[in-house]
Amino acid sequence: MDKVQQEPRQKFIRKRSPIVFFIIAVIPSVIFELLYIYFGLYEMLFAIPLSIFVSLHYTGYWGIKVRLKHGIPVIIVLWILFTAIAVPISYVNINTISEPTTHNGSVVVGISPYTGYNSTHDIYANFTGLSPNVTFHPSFTIYTSPDFQNQSYISFQNATAPHGYMNLSHTFTNLPAGTYYVVATLNYSKGNITTGFVRGPINQDEFSYTLFLLYNYIPLFGLITILYIAGLFIARSLSNSASKRYLYSR
Repeated sequence: MDKVQQEPRQKFIRKRSPIVFFIIAVIPSVIFELLYIYFGLYEMLFAIPLSIFVSLHYTGYWGIKVRLKHGIPVIIVLWILFTAIAVPISYVNINTISEPTTHNGSVVVGISPYTGYNSTHDIYANFTGLSPNVTFHPSFTIYTSPDFQNQSYISFQNATAPHGYMNLSHTFTNLPAGTYYVVATLNYSKGNITTGFVRGPINQDEFSYTLFLLYNYIPLFGLITILYIAGLFIARSLSNSASKRYLYSR
């Protein structure tokens, strides 16, 4: 019989605890990241601290300092893996983006080219489902990312939508290198119809974009780290309370 098969499970885990811990902590956490990236399940990311805590408990790592020593590096690895997964998905040449608008409307936004250094970026937005008896004041606003400062504002002439749709287009020239968000808006007397923040154009190379995302995800994984540390102290507090109740009950 193989030597590994002869070992009791706990002895096997104890002898290889660093590897077992890393595998048990990382694989479920990467699955949580994939669920967020592909399906937008944001809440799954906050299961990462629980996954790390369970793997530490199962592999016999006890104490705040020990769990910090082993858990924090795993979060850093997951931060890097999250970025590595997100870059090839978001750094692609998307031709059109379907966006909901306020007032239950819809709009298709196009950006060309979507990624890469370029002197000009053509952007259009085709609104549908508009009221034909309303005068709109259309505009494009392009924001730098991640600080969302107003980079450029383009105002169009007032117009109506007699057939229920309106098409806007503009060419932005000589944008500084960086990542941008576009917002298309139709102001009218009773409010406005607007898209959300539409990512793009990305006027930088893929390596620079990767560094940008690494930086951009620091607050997210900083929050995950804070939740992990808070969980450790809560677990210790519960453990101490249980120990005291056991002593007093004897």
